[in-house]
Amino acid sequence: MRILLGLCMAGLALVIVLGTSLDRLEPWFLSLGLQPDGYLAQGMFELVATLLIVPPLLGLFHAVGTLGTDRGEVDAAGRIILRHRAGARRLHVGLCAALVALFCAGAYFLTDPGDLVLRLISTLCAAGFFVAAYIIWSARILYDDTMVMVPRFCRAPRRLEWRDLSAVEWIAAQKHFELTFTQGRKITISSSYAGVHDLIALARRMVIENARTARS
Repeated sequence: MRILLGLCMAGLALVIVLGTSLDRLEPWFLSLGLQPDGYLAQGMFELVATLLIVPPLLGLFHAVGTLGTDRGEVDAAGRIILRHRAGARRLHVGLCAALVALFCAGAYFLTDPGDLVLRLISTLCAAGFFVAAYIIWSARILYDDTMVMVPRFCRAPRRLEWRDLSAVEWIAAQKHFELTFTQGRKITISSSYAGVHDLIALARRMVIENARTARS
């Protein structure tokens, strides 16, 4: 993670140096038949800046997201509680907090009467990201060998019995597991939950046991 952080800082520093030295690169642009302030030259600079910053930044986000223990917690009743990994939880909440501050600043500084719609949109976006941060921070999955409970926004957690489970599927595009129960009921469980693989292992055993019971 330190290497990725160093690469991000080095890339950012190099982009700043290049951005402040474009006048020195003018002869090189002219030798290529490009205007230093033209669209093509600006596009080349933006492409280089993206390649220098975005890949190590994405790698850093991924590394931070995997920090923390990969095990669930056991409550007094012997049930297992899963939360998002500490790194992923803090990273997403931090990003949401930054966006809340950004949209709040936008709503504060848009004082022109003609900007009323933009102020309203900024306020709604700030409220939305605030709610998203709360959901990510407080999300919990609870399960034992008989049932699983998953969180629902503004509603009581949804409880489903393992005996009704019929299929478990990994959805690679969304990076979550989809559990299908009888009567078409489905729940999704993100791979960012610490201890999720123990839960999925139990779920797959239950699918096999339920199939055997149905055949008998």
